[in-house]
Order: sequence, then structure tokens, then C-alpha cells
Amino acid sequence: MLNIVAISFSIGIAIIFASFFVCKKLTYKNFNELSLNEIEKIYQTKEKFDYKKLKHSSLNEYIKILYSNIKKPMFTDKVLIDNKKYILTLSKFIDYKINNSKQTFRAKSNLILIEQIAAYLSKELIKSGECKIFFKFNQLKLQYNLRQKEIKVFKILLAKYIFEEIIKIENELIEVSDTIQKSKNAKHLNFYRKKLKNSANIYGIVKFNGNSNKLLANNAFDKQTLLKNFFIELFEAEHRLKLSVTYLKVLFS
Repeated sequence: MLNIVAISFSIGIAIIFASFFVCKKLTYKNFNELSLNEIEKIYQTKEKFDYKKLKHSSLNEYIKILYSNIKKPMFTDKVLIDNKKYILTLSKFIDYKINNSKQTFRAKSNLILIEQIAAYLSKELIKSGECKIFFKFNQLKLQYNLRQKEIKVFKILLAKYIFEEIIKIENELIEVSDTIQKSKNAKHLNFYRKKLKNSANIYGIVKFNGNSNKLLANNAFDKQTLLKNFFIELFEAEHRLKLSVTYLKVLFS
């Protein structure tokens, strides 16, 4: 276990929500991700609805791959490790319910309305850090006059897309962990396109690399501020993972 919490720098974190954790690495993508405005533009036109079956889900396989990629866990990974059995079981159940559904649901432009609503609200949960999904869902339910079968399947789809958000966050954290491991024995200072990976690289050099003074000597940046911001992002990621897992447990309690 990486002893990240034992950092010698004072990170002085007063507000965990000071910055958002940006997650981009995700190959698991089954549909076009729409904003609320885009959903309104598509589904409030006069064009007639089509009816389509839910897209096939391979969520459980992606979750298994995710766990296999956690080689050097950080403190941020604890909630996923502690709930591994539950997460694997629930993701398998979600796949079963989606893949065995024979029902069709309203769609336009090959996009299923209730899927898009579930995907949008899962992102809102992660983005806002607030548990207001069902308040917003009730508003959308009235706005789009959702059918009973759409309302019934919403919980399953919401869980699916919350899992996708977990995958996004954890993929980024795996990159951070890998970068820290590489920096321990680095012979020169590497630079990465992603700001978070650069911060992870600096942290690994400062904390674990015996040649840290030499490697960082000619670089004009505030190490303490950089590492403070690095930990703000890590704590934010941890919060969002905890929020996601807690919400899944509430949904299926």
C-alpha cells in the first residue's frame, strides 16, 4: 500500500471540493453522451418515437478488468477493495437484468430516452457530489411523461451508468499509481500531457526517489502548492468513489 497519507509536506486541505477530478480514460462507451440541453432538443421535437431494446451490457467484465489493473492500491481505492464482492455481484445482476429484458423503450435518433436520462443523472451525481438524483428524476419524469416501464427500469440503468463513472475515476487513479511507481527509479524528469500525472510524477520523485534534489533542481515550480493541489484531487476522487458506492447500496438495499 502506498503510504501517501504520510507526506511530509503540509497539504492544508480545508475544502475538498476545491477542484473537480477530471476522468477521461474509458473504453466502455455504448452510446452518445448527451447534455440536458441536447436531450431536450432531441426528445421534444415533433418527430415520432421509435421503440428499441436496451443496449447489451458487459459491465461485469469491465469491472473484473478494472480490479485486475489495481496493482498498487492507494488510499483512494479502499472503498472499491472493501466492497469488491458486492460490486462484482451487483454488476453481474445489472448485466442480467439489461441483457434479458425483452421490452422496448422510446427512442429518437437511435437513442433511448430513459438510457439518456439515467446517464445524465449519473454524471450529475459525480459532478455535483450531491444526492439529488431522484428529485431531478421526478422533474424529468413529468417533463417527458415517462411510461411505467421506463420508471421501473430507471434504477437498473442508473446503477449501470454510476458504475461507468466509477470505472472512469478508477482508471485515472490507476494511471496515477502507475506514474508514482515509475517515478521511484526515474533517472530524469518526465513530463506528461495530463496535469494529474505530472503531479503524481513529482510526488513520486519527492517522496521515493533518492535523486529527487538533482532531478528537480532546475525546475521552477512551487512543490508544496503542486502537491497540495494533487492531494485535493485525490481526496475529491476518493469522495466521489465513496458517494457512488454508497448510492448503489442505497438503490439496492
